[in-house]
This record gives sequence, structure tokens and C-alpha cells, in this order.
Amino acid sequence: EGKDHLYEVTRRWAEKGAGIREYLHVLKDDEPDAWLSEHWNTVVEELIPLGVSQLFFFDAEQIRFLAEDDTSNEALSAAIKSLLGLDLAERLIADAKVVESRLVKEATVDPEQKKKLEKLEAEIYTKEDDRHKSFQSKASLESEVQRAEKESRQAELAFASAGGKQWKKRTKMQEDKTRLSANIENVESKLSQLAESGLPLLMVEDLLKDVVKQDELEQEARNAELLSKTLKARDKKLLVEMKKAKLSDAKLKSLKKFLDGDRDSRLGAKQKSKSVHSLSDSGRTALESLIDKDGKERIKTAKKLLKELDSFSLKIETVERSLAAAPKEDTLKIVAENLKQANSVVAIASDRIARVDKELANIDYELSILRRDYNRICRDQIENDLATEESRRLGELSAKTQVIMQKFLERATNAKIDRLSSLVSESFKFLLRKKELVERIEIDPSNFSITLFDSKGNSIPKSRLSEGEKQIFAISILWGLARASSRPLPAIIDTPMARLDETHRSHLVERYFPNASHQVIILSTDTEIDEEYYESLAPNIARSYHLSYSESKRHTVVEEGYFQTKSKRTRAKRGASA
Repeated sequence: EGKDHLYEVTRRWAEKGAGIREYLHVLKDDEPDAWLSEHWNTVVEELIPLGVSQLFFFDAEQIRFLAEDDTSNEALSAAIKSLLGLDLAERLIADAKVVESRLVKEATVDPEQKKKLEKLEAEIYTKEDDRHKSFQSKASLESEVQRAEKESRQAELAFASAGGKQWKKRTKMQEDKTRLSANIENVESKLSQLAESGLPLLMVEDLLKDVVKQDELEQEARNAELLSKTLKARDKKLLVEMKKAKLSDAKLKSLKKFLDGDRDSRLGAKQKSKSVHSLSDSGRTALESLIDKDGKERIKTAKKLLKELDSFSLKIETVERSLAAAPKEDTLKIVAENLKQANSVVAIASDRIARVDKELANIDYELSILRRDYNRICRDQIENDLATEESRRLGELSAKTQVIMQKFLERATNAKIDRLSSLVSESFKFLLRKKELVERIEIDPSNFSITLFDSKGNSIPKSRLSEGEKQIFAISILWGLARASSRPLPAIIDTPMARLDETHRSHLVERYFPNASHQVIILSTDTEIDEEYYESLAPNIARSYHLSYSESKRHTVVEEGYFQTKSKRTRAKRGASA
């Protein structure tokens, strides 16, 4: 109408018999509006289509499911198509097929062809019904998986609180203790071998060096004694020869005095050292090796082994303390069984989803074959058997419309998906702590699957992302889709920061919440949006409310103000800020 209106919606429930009846009243500009009250759900669906609403109204569970779901893109596909207007093209193609089918049924066809068409129609109807049932089954199973995963997480928390993580590590700790004990035994054996090889003697290295010096003196004394005997024999022989040569006694005496002095001057005090150790050649070699290179290597090896021994001893003490602190098996038996059962339910439901996905793939393939055969017969009938020129013209237009709109759909999808991929990439990099982790995000226009790429163009599996990064990834998808939408819808976010670290929480508070939409409603606990984050958001906050459950009144009471503005509020009650 081009005018602003104020709408007030009141919804209430009342018991009626064994059930509950809902009443809804709508006021338009303070005046009751019966038509709006009767058709409010339709009006809301027109304003906010179901496929688009999940991009603006979401909670932590939806974020977690989008971040971790690798099996299906159906919900995302529906949201993207609705968001980008691609569903209108699909609807036009479907309507053209209906017109084409109606024209063929009105045509004059031979009984055989008519029977084939009826059979194909029945088979297509059956397959579409099977597909619908499979999708319903899958949706039910996905809900079951979400419930089971929630129970699994609760069981895991209980298991962890009871010391389950330590208990689960018990077997590994026992193996670590055995391994460390073997390592200690091996090091001690090597140290024993070093001790047997003379290593302890290096503790008195100065005394060993004294032994070497004494041995050198003893060697010199032995050499001097040998030299003395040699010189004496030579001198004696020389004197005998001189005597034979009839040298005078005076000269012989003078020669003898010279030779005796010469020997004494050559030998000096070397002959005076007493023999103390009398080392053998092998003993001398071993002693010199021990003091020099070999000894240094042994000391180096011994120090390294002692360091390893200290390290292994410290580790085995830590393991023994952990083993002593680990709860006994009977203490955790019930909790562990609950966790095992919850995980088993998740695994069974996930396996059933995988089987349903396989069934859907088979159904889609069979449907494509049936529709191809049905369309072929319809085209033949349009070309050959339609009764009037007008019918043939409509039939040809219907066929062309399908072909043209299919091409338009493909081109429009590619063009819009490129922009959407860019927006999602931009949002992710804006919120992510590790800027270099992801270079770009691409959405496949054929199946709407999402792939992350690094700076080298390599795809990055979701498994490489931390839990917090997966949540930021999912929020980025929703934010990118919302930014691509031309609809000015408010964003409603419930407990969005459950698994985020401090940096990602800060990025979400500082960068996402103020920019998520023109109006943002955050449902939070005070452990998520604490006093510091609340102060950071304060310039963007128009209203704050505290939702407190009254035990006496048995209903929720709405009060103005956030947790920190209330005195002595119990922590972790639910609040809301907008």
C-alpha cells in the first residue's frame, strides 16, 4: 500500500477437552482485523518465506548442524533458491510441464500411447511419493540424530565430570608406564656398562694425570739406566783400546774422567726416580685413552644418559600419579554405559540417514528416466497429435519455456552463486581469527555443496577446522546468505557462542552482532554476553530485557534491563538483548 502500519499480534492458548486450542488476534493500527487474524500464517509466509527465515532466525543447534552436516545440502539449497528468487524459475518450469501434460491429455492419441503415458504418470507419482516419504524419514532421522547428539554430549559431560577422560586413558597410561620402565631399565644398563669400563676413575682425573706423570718419569729412569749401561760398556771398551795403543796413564786417567763426566751430564737426575707403578704398554695406552678422547666421550655419553634417566623418571612419576587419580572401573560403569548407548544411537541413526540418502539417489535417478520418457512421448504428441493449431502453439510454447527457463536457471544460478560465494568468503575471513587459514569459499551451483580453499588453491576438509572455527564457518554462511538477500529482515540469534574461544567471541561481538542486520535480537545467557561484551555492544543496544522464570507464578516474567543491571541476579538465567 506504500504506507507504514502498526501491527499488534496476540497469541494465547486455552485447554479444550483433552487438547489445547490456540487463539490469535491481530490489530492493524489499533483496530481489529478479522482477515489478518484468520490468515496471519499466510501473511507471515509471504513476508518471510520458510526457506529464507532460517537464515535470519537461528540458534546454536542449527549452527552446529550446519557446521557439521556433510551428508545433505537440501535445506541450504532450498534457502538459497528462495533467497535468490531461483525457486520462481523452478516453479515456472513445473507449471509449464503441467500445461504440457494437460494439452497431451486433451489430444487424440492412440490407446497404446495413452496407456504408456498413464503408466508413466502412475510410476512418476509413486516415485515422487516415495521420494517425499524418504525426505520425511530423513528429516525425522536428522531430528533424532540431533536429539541423540545432544544426549551424547550430556552423557559425555557427565562422563568427563566423573573422571571419564582419565579412565579412558588408563590403558594408554599403563602402556606408557611399561614403556617408560623399559626405557629406564635400558638407560641404567648402559650406565652400568660405562661404570664397568673405567668411567668412575674419571672422578679422580687429577690423580690419573699424576699417575701418567709418574709413569713418564719411570720410563725416563729406565731409559737412562739402559743408556748408562750402554755408555759404560762403550767407555770401558774405548779405554781398553787406548791402553793397547799405549796411551799414557795420565792421559788414560784424563780420558776416563772426561767419559765419566760426560755420562753424568747426559743422564743427570733421570736415574734417581724410583719405580712406583711399572705400567705395562697396554695399561699405559688404556690410561692415556681414558684421560684424553675416550674419557671425554664417555663423560658426554654418561651426561646424556643421566639426562634421559631424569626425564623418564619424571614422566613415569606423572603417569603413576595420573593412574592413582583415575577412577576405578566400577565407579564409571553406569556413566560409561550411558555414553556408549548414546553414541550407539547416534551411529545407528547416522547410518540410517546414509541409507536413506542412497535410496533418494536411486529414486532421483529412476525419476529422471521416467520423466525423460514421459517428456519424450509428450513432445511427440505435441508435434503430431494435438487437435488444434492453438493447442499445438501452446504446447510448443510450453516446451520452449521449459528449455529457456532451464538455461536461465543455470545461468542465473551460476551468476548469483558467484556473488554469494564471495559474500560468504568475505564474512568468514572477517570473523575468523586465523586470517591465512582460508583464502576463499566456493558454492557448487549444481548441488550447493560448499568447499573451502587455502591460498594455494587446495581444498580444506571441514575436519581441519576447530569446533569454534566450524561455528564461525556456519555463521558466515548464514550471514553471507542474509547479506545477499534483498529482504530487510531482523536477525534473531539464540545462544550463538557456546563453543567459541575468547578471540572468536570478541570477533562475533565486535564485528557480527552490530552488522548482522538492521535489527538484531540476541537471546543469551550472562556467561555468553558477559558484562565486558555487554558494554562493548552498548552503543548498538536499543532495548534490553531479562526473562526470569517465576516459580511461584509458574511462568516467565519479562523485566527491563540485562543481567548486569540487576542486583544479585543468579548467574546463567536466560536473558535477551536487542
